[in-house]
Amino acid sequence: MPHEHGARPAVLLAAAALLVACSSGVEPPPSVPTPPPPPAACLLDVDALAAATGLTWTPDAATVGDVRCVYDAPQGDPLAFLAVELAPPVSAAGLEEVAAACTDGSRTTVAAGRGAFVCMLPAGSILGAVAADDHLITVAASEVPAGTSAERLTAALSAQLQRIAP
Repeated sequence: MPHEHGARPAVLLAAAALLVACSSGVEPPPSVPTPPPPPAACLLDVDALAAATGLTWTPDAATVGDVRCVYDAPQGDPLAFLAVELAPPVSAAGLEEVAAACTDGSRTTVAAGRGAFVCMLPAGSILGAVAADDHLITVAASEVPAGTSAERLTAALSAQLQRIAP
């Protein structure tokens, strides 16, 4: 394996240079730039969401921003997505206005923030909302995609709201 032996001196030289730089008090230049923080609206924990729903959700790079972030559903279903939106803070009455869109009897209270809830909408979509200190945060699923259930998606959104605004 001559290739590995040829690479070994370069690795040793780089390690020695790092050791000299560290012991001399001079920091070596960063080799990998630090990635920027995600946009403010990309609040969902995609790993926890995947574990809870059984599906992989991916932020759509074309839609991410400081007030809105859309997560594409798996299997390329263009009609199934999650959208997170940040709006100015609202009072309890303002949150009740948001909840007025819920299908009667479908609203579930979430132990998060002030007045958090998840509910079904008349068209079969799912809506979650929480009044955090500095924003009204809504999470809406356009539909329940194949591969999960309304119950799993509702539980996943409830857990996300609890994590976002405890």
